[in-house]
Amino acid sequence: EQSTANSQTTATTGTAIGKAFEYHPSVSSNILNIKWSFFGDNTGPLIKIFGDLHIKLLVLWLWQGRIQGALITNGNVNEHQILSDITKQQKIVSIKNLKDLTSVQDVFSILSS
Repeated sequence: EQSTANSQTTATTGTAIGKAFEYHPSVSSNILNIKWSFFGDNTGPLIKIFGDLHIKLLVLWLWQGRIQGALITNGNVNEHQILSDITKQQKIVSIKNLKDLTSVQDVFSILSS
């Protein structure tokens, strides 16, 4: 069963890299007792999976150094807001810095700065 936290419409914005960006509003679900939420667009390579599926898992999709999408399991309200904001803004992040991180908390420290 899927439900959306926001409207089910998709907003299209232009990007600095000349590619249309399809922002999908937050999609949430409870499947197999795992609460997950997705923000953005799953365009581009999957950069890294942080954490553990049943505790807290964070997956980011990046395209040319910009965050395109994010999926989190068991995230809190603050984490959801951060992910919503950074995917809408297509925040630029260092792939090298992300690859060196080992925890979801470390990722949020970088994403919040």
